[in-house]
Formats: sequence, structure tokens, C-alpha cells
Amino acid sequence: MTGLRRTAITILSVLGIGLLGACVTIPPTPLTLASAKTLKLDAVTVTVAPDAQIAWANVEHEYAGKRRQAGTMPKTKITETASIGMASDPNAADSAAISELMKTPEAQNYVRDRISGGLKSALEKTLQPEFRDGERATRLEVTVKMFSIPSAVERVIVGGAPMIVASAALKDAKTGEVLAERKDMPALGFALNGWAGVMADQLGDDLDVRVVGSYSQQFKDWLVPKA
Repeated sequence: MTGLRRTAITILSVLGIGLLGACVTIPPTPLTLASAKTLKLDAVTVTVAPDAQIAWANVEHEYAGKRRQAGTMPKTKITETASIGMASDPNAADSAAISELMKTPEAQNYVRDRISGGLKSALEKTLQPEFRDGERATRLEVTVKMFSIPSAVERVIVGGAPMIVASAALKDAKTGEVLAERKDMPALGFALNGWAGVMADQLGDDLDVRVVGSYSQQFKDWLVPKA
């Protein structure tokens, strides 16, 4: 996916999340303090929807680098570029090669596995301490609908923040009964923008770690009833 398309997705996603927050009434968790204490989270499964919107330039470059090391891709330097015409920028040819590579099922699965693995780990870390003493086994099923991590170049030029939209359902592990469900919940991760902001931000966690952590914490805050 080109930088221009990634930027467009980022801007539209910000607008969509803003409208969603303004127009949708969030239902309260169906769990009570008493029912929550009877639950134990045994498993978390995360899948990425087939039609999910994904924009994550860094992991695309990471995959291309692995293919290059394996000798299955030309050994050309990977650099991000805002150029459209290959004639005006020699790096554009390399960007085009990466774009074609990311259309392959192997490349797409690599990106999807990175997303699902990161979110699964964050949810387990956040939720399992809350649901570890009950006797009723449950599983959490999550489907990612959108995942966007702006590149450093995008954050310098137009700004941006990491974003995710996912649906999550807590189910009885034996019967499959849905105990609690939150559909299409959006979450944002913190990010500094501009040249100085991007440089300073390198001291913190990677943006993908921030956004899955934000989603996990936000889902926990909704799911777990307050005393």
C-alpha cells in the first residue's frame, strides 16, 4: 500500500472514530460484580477479518527485509518515499516492488499474524488477572476490523496516531453462550508528531504495542464492572 493510501486511511479513520464516539451510545457491561467473580478466562483468540483495513508500512518493510535476506527478493535498499513517479525517485521502484510483494498471501498472512499475536498477548496480560479465580471457564474471541500504524514520514508531514477497531465477545467455553460482547470498538494509541515529536517518541514503546495496549485496557474498563 502506498504512503498516500495509508495517509488517506489514517485521516478517514480518525474522522470515523470521532463520529462513532459522538453518535453511538455505548451499552454498559452485562456482567455484574457477582457474575464476574465466577468467571475464569481460559483462552483468547484473535483473528483479522478478511476485509480488514490494514496500514502498517514498517511491518511491510520488515517482511521485505526478511525476504531479501532469504534471497527471494532483489537486494535493494528499502527507504520510504513520497514520490509517485519512478523516474523522479529511484527508490520508487523499490516501493513498487514492496507493494507487489505485499499482495501475496504469504506477505498478508505475515502482517495479520503480527497484528493478531500482538493483540492476543496484550489482552491476556490485561484480562487474565481479572478472571483467574472463577470456576466457569470462558474464552474471548476478537475480530480485528481495522489496524493502522502511521509511518514516521506520515507523522512528520501530516501527523497521525496508531488506531484499531475490533469486535470482542466473551463466551462460555463449553456452551458457546455469549456472556458479553462489544462490537466495533475503536481505540487510539498515543503518538507525538512533527520531526521533534517523532525523534522523541523513539524512546517509548513501538506504536503497535501502544495501540493494542490501549484497546486491551479500554475493553477491560468496559467489561469489568466497577465496585
